[in-house]
Amino acid sequence: MVRLCLFEAGDDLHLVMHLAARLSIPGRPDARGSGVKSLEGNDEAKLTAAFKQEWDQLVLVLDADGPPEGGAQKTYWRVQRAMAACRVVLPERLPPEGLAHVCPDGRRVSVWIFPDNEREGAMEEFALSGLVPADDSLLAHAASQVGMLLANRASHTEPAARFEPSRAAKATLRTWLSWQKRPGVPPGSAVVEGAFEVDGHRVARFADWLRAAFAP
Repeated sequence: MVRLCLFEAGDDLHLVMHLAARLSIPGRPDARGSGVKSLEGNDEAKLTAAFKQEWDQLVLVLDADGPPEGGAQKTYWRVQRAMAACRVVLPERLPPEGLAHVCPDGRRVSVWIFPDNEREGAMEEFALSGLVPADDSLLAHAASQVGMLLANRASHTEPAARFEPSRAAKATLRTWLSWQKRPGVPPGSAVVEGAFEVDGHRVARFADWLRAAFAP
């Protein structure tokens, strides 16, 4: 069996692989294996080229992002079109629990679009809602600081954020990570080092999808 695991970015790859290990997901691949790759993007041409590789089992993790081109369903439609170019037909809608699809020829396609297959956003929104300890006071402080900088940006007051408001969640998570025991710890390492709290109940839907996606 040839399994191909594709991720939108390196941070997504390492976060998912470390989460799979922490959750003891059976059949999980080695993060450094030849079939585990970062796409560094999710545009249709890049997806089509990746899907044309040989595979029996395809696991795909992307970010929904936001308008005008983003959103979970729009991102999934790009996946659909790229798959259609490879003569693979996927279901019309992305299920909230993630896609786990068996093709007529027996090949399997599993798709998860961060944060939850429904909302706009990315890996950062998933981490903020499911991995940062719920009662962490630093998170509220990070969100407050990001909000203040965005408000200053809108009123042309310094100091002001230089990022777009749509990237507030990314800024909040990265700010929070910069205040951990190892400042700026990457998301995947935050799982290993205990900065993130991995609770199987909080990430139950994602854990169930991982079990289906990595099943032999």
